[in-house]
Amino acid sequence: MSSLPAVCAVVVTYHPDIFVLKQLIMACFSQVSALILVDNGSSEQELSVMRSMMANNHSAGVFFLLELGENTGVAAAQNKGLVWARESSYEHVLLLDQDSIPAADMVQTLQNALINLEAKDMKVAAVGPRLVDRRTNHNTHFIEINWFGITRKHYADHGKKIVKTDFLVSSGMLASVGVFNHIGLLEEAFFIDNVDLEWCFRARAMGYHLYGVFDAIMQHNVGDQVFRIGPGTFYRHNPERQYYIMRNRLVLYRRNYSPNAWIVQDIMRAIVKFVMFSLFFAPRLENIRMMCCGIRDAFAAKLGKFDA
Repeated sequence: MSSLPAVCAVVVTYHPDIFVLKQLIMACFSQVSALILVDNGSSEQELSVMRSMMANNHSAGVFFLLELGENTGVAAAQNKGLVWARESSYEHVLLLDQDSIPAADMVQTLQNALINLEAKDMKVAAVGPRLVDRRTNHNTHFIEINWFGITRKHYADHGKKIVKTDFLVSSGMLASVGVFNHIGLLEEAFFIDNVDLEWCFRARAMGYHLYGVFDAIMQHNVGDQVFRIGPGTFYRHNPERQYYIMRNRLVLYRRNYSPNAWIVQDIMRAIVKFVMFSLFFAPRLENIRMMCCGIRDAFAAKLGKFDA
């Protein structure tokens, strides 16, 4: 680690699974120079455990808990950590969700990839790991969508170790701190969901590139539950998350930097998901209500935290 730039990991917490969070912290201690938990209003009992975990850490790094006292949204919390990393002169920043567990060599693998890519490509926005769902052991793929709307899916067994991708999940994303000075921070008005997609589209519109690194591996759960219907895999989020997913994707359709090929594909995806979560996934009526609220607020350009 000593020969590589110092890394600050930013983990956003909100009523975390303490057992999983402990695993995340232990996985990070030996891989990063600083780890900041940015808490979005967890309970006092949960905060007490988190305070103890950070205070009892015996690593040589800098580790602390930033308590925001309320749910400010994932983007605002991540920005707090990004600004702290920048002001503290860290060169690389790693974004993590509270349910993500990096492999023992993930950070170094991502850093090596980022440094090598930056030596060849002056406009690297970020690199990200291959995600493995703990519940299904399902490996994610990296996606490119061409001008004709055809999706090219890159898998780990296709031989390439690093591939260009159209977007990265924010959890596990590693970037040089300086790129946020050019691209900008995450959009806080999105609150949660599609925050990473918006930033990636904005970065690509500015000429930056995103890369997936297959040898960097991280366990990460998508959604509250996972379903398999035929060959497809579907992830279920709670009704409130359905609101943000629907609202923010519709807002992205109207952004001039969102790729047209993605918009065409995602419109069909949104229709399919609206039908599925209205007819097949409980609580159906609440899903319908929240998705309709998302549609309403998207057309009214009403962003921020959902206001019932």
